[in-house]
Amino acid sequence: MKPVQPFLIRKKPEISWKGLQYDQSLTILIVDAGFGTLNYMVTDFPRKPKVLVDYRLSDNYHSAPNALVVLAFKSEGKPAPVLPSDFSADSLFDLSKFMLDNDLSDDLVGLSVIIVGSDAFAIERQRVKGSVDYCHSLLKKKLHHKVDEFYSRLPLHHLNSWMSITYQQPAISANVCCRKLSLSAESHRLDPLGNASISALATLYHPTVSSHRIPLTNNFVNYHRHTRTFVALGDDLYTLALIDKDSEVLHWLLVDIPVGELSDAGNKGITIANYLHPAPREPTNCTNFVFLLLIQPSSLAELDAYCQGSCRKRKEFR
Repeated sequence: MKPVQPFLIRKKPEISWKGLQYDQSLTILIVDAGFGTLNYMVTDFPRKPKVLVDYRLSDNYHSAPNALVVLAFKSEGKPAPVLPSDFSADSLFDLSKFMLDNDLSDDLVGLSVIIVGSDAFAIERQRVKGSVDYCHSLLKKKLHHKVDEFYSRLPLHHLNSWMSITYQQPAISANVCCRKLSLSAESHRLDPLGNASISALATLYHPTVSSHRIPLTNNFVNYHRHTRTFVALGDDLYTLALIDKDSEVLHWLLVDIPVGELSDAGNKGITIANYLHPAPREPTNCTNFVFLLLIQPSSLAELDAYCQGSCRKRKEFR
């Protein structure tokens, strides 16, 4: 069975089957088997349905599929099933105890399973809720499908973070080729999954870079998702690089960025190669540039600084 995408089941399903009598009294549950939650409950169905738990979809962010189990219990002539007094939408749901408490052990009359995959919709919902940030998996999946020598040399199986990169385009007024050019100040946030291009004028100055990585090697990390700041006790150091994907010329290199400064990585650390404007080699063509964030085994503060502009050393960067 091919998994269904969470986006396609974001609305409450219509529940029916051949032989269903509309004067019956049934209790319908939808249980998320993977996350252990109760995602829907209605009693006295379909006669006089009373919804006790509103429907919510399975926000599956894992690459492995997840199962939603639809259960139908006959409840004719019995008190309507009730939920535990401490029930909450995000609490683990003990189905066995629920069945025993409501005398439903012998009353299961229907069962169906919905296999749920993962998609960008569910992953983003998890991130917005502050539960799990798994956005990097979408980037990893996209890069694995690219047949490209540059990406093939990267350890993509270690990819476990993503970066928010924003360019601030300054207001510009100039005469170019006998024409007056006027541009207002704008903010350009890069989309790592999209195929959109950005004007070279917007990249005149280095961007703000924020990493959303939670270091797994450190037990003393407090990550505030909504403010995108890190409070950490650790000594991990990181390198930020900007490289022309085709020519592999180095355009920017910062080293020794402390883990506690990843929320503003573009303005921290030690500059080894200053920011070189990533303009296309030919005005009518686009050029691809890649931002890389790498964890360091030790300090790289002893590296010699590169030249201020374009030079042979930048072209030989590997």
